[in-house]
Amino acid sequence: MYKTIICHILGWLLLSTSMAFANNIEIENVSLADKDAVGNTYDIEFDISWDNSWYYGSSSPDNYDAAWVFAKFSKYSGGAWSEWAHCTLSSNDTDHVAPAGSTIDVGLTTTGKGVFIHRDSPGNGSNNWDNAQIRWAYGADGVGDFENVRIKVFGIEMVYVPQGPFYIGDTDNDQNGNFFTADGSFVEDEVGLPQYTITSEGAITVGTTAGNLYYDAETGNTGDQAGPIPALFPKGYNDFYIMKYELTQGQYVDFLNTLNGTQQANRISAVTAGTFMDDVAPGAGAPQDRNGVVCKVAPVSAKPGVYANDLDNDGVYNESTDGKWIAANYLSWMDGAAYADWAALRPFTELEFEKAARGPQLMVDDEYAWGSTEITQAEGNPPTNFGEASEVPTTTGNGLCNYDGAGTDTIGPLRVGFAATGATNRIQSGGGYYGAMELSGNVWEQPVTVGNDTLGPQVGGRAFDGAQGNGALSAGGFADVETWPGYNTGTTIVDGARGSGLRGGGWANSTYNLVSDRQFSALGSSDRQLHIGFRCARTAP
Repeated sequence: MYKTIICHILGWLLLSTSMAFANNIEIENVSLADKDAVGNTYDIEFDISWDNSWYYGSSSPDNYDAAWVFAKFSKYSGGAWSEWAHCTLSSNDTDHVAPAGSTIDVGLTTTGKGVFIHRDSPGNGSNNWDNAQIRWAYGADGVGDFENVRIKVFGIEMVYVPQGPFYIGDTDNDQNGNFFTADGSFVEDEVGLPQYTITSEGAITVGTTAGNLYYDAETGNTGDQAGPIPALFPKGYNDFYIMKYELTQGQYVDFLNTLNGTQQANRISAVTAGTFMDDVAPGAGAPQDRNGVVCKVAPVSAKPGVYANDLDNDGVYNESTDGKWIAANYLSWMDGAAYADWAALRPFTELEFEKAARGPQLMVDDEYAWGSTEITQAEGNPPTNFGEASEVPTTTGNGLCNYDGAGTDTIGPLRVGFAATGATNRIQSGGGYYGAMELSGNVWEQPVTVGNDTLGPQVGGRAFDGAQGNGALSAGGFADVETWPGYNTGTTIVDGARGSGLRGGGWANSTYNLVSDRQFSALGSSDRQLHIGFRCARTAP
């Protein structure tokens, strides 16, 4: 979701507005208030709302949901608008104004890339907060008092995962590549070994010596069975935030429309007007596998194109039926990493993936992300309310999940959060322990693997230290965080997929891939595939 305003720094005159949505979060009525001409700051004011919110306080699961809010700006100079850049916000909580019933938290770092806004007391339901204010240090961003600027405000729903120990693996180690505690006499395909417990963020020894972490690598895509996993590698013991939903097609369009033409051409296959997002350039002539992201105006060199949603392929863009809320597929690791860097978020690790799904609970043998072996295929060809914010499958039941059941798969990914309402429980909604949706099915997740290290110029999984994105991409539209998987020390960008992997399965996969299975946990996706998506995280607090 984003909201745009155009204004003059001296008088802050509102000239025009526009709006887009992602999931059901909305930001409206953006304005600017309380200018400090000496400190070169201004407060960006807005209303924010979203559904299915909660704060459990100290009761189980001791977590809450939140919106990660950040802003981008563009300056008008020399008869043209500059490229979009990230707004620097105040790193002091007290400089921001939280509406009654909410709190604003600047997070762990002091870089001013965004804020979290969430409930300030236990409760659940819809949030409707007016007149929230985040302080923008426009002087720090090189904006003068007499310049015209455009501002876009974005919001992404997240869930907070608290600090604490948890289990990884499976109760009897009969899933491909599962983690377990070594007994000193391991042979490949051995079953019945106990799960492993994460008890701190300290380094983890990997090996067959009794008590160490280990896993089966018979398929070749689960990792090198080496270690250690360094102390800086995020293990899920410390608290973190993870996106409540998989990255949506509407969010990806918002992202594309802040890039220049060169960057856009590296972040989507559709580079010719009228073509749709798929696996290879120049794009497809019609929506593929329910991906309705379309090139409305083609990028030309650095001149940006314009992207939109048009799932119903009627040439009328961004309608209610155009699939803005459907999970984005055809995303490579480089695409997802670029989005995370742009949003000042980060990738999550496969250990954090297991924590987000299972929480602190004891394992259930062959469980799905909702902590049960119950599963119902989310069928629908087409689904009810096709492409709308209320899209749902035609089937109902516990463990409602979008997967391929004996060849009767859906026609592609569904709307994110399709099984969740204010009245559903974890098993009914198919959610993880802390409220992250579709960790099993819909589209594959792309976490950072523990299964490899740096090789040559390509940074590997175990080198990941949890560094956050800074809101800016390379000139070519790539993430450029030096410790992220796939970062190339020669090109100084994330242009490979080493260090990433796949977890959770997708709409075109069987139930086997939906459980706590590591069959492809070290198989990075450097190409764009019909059932692979993305989700981001951020270190807390």
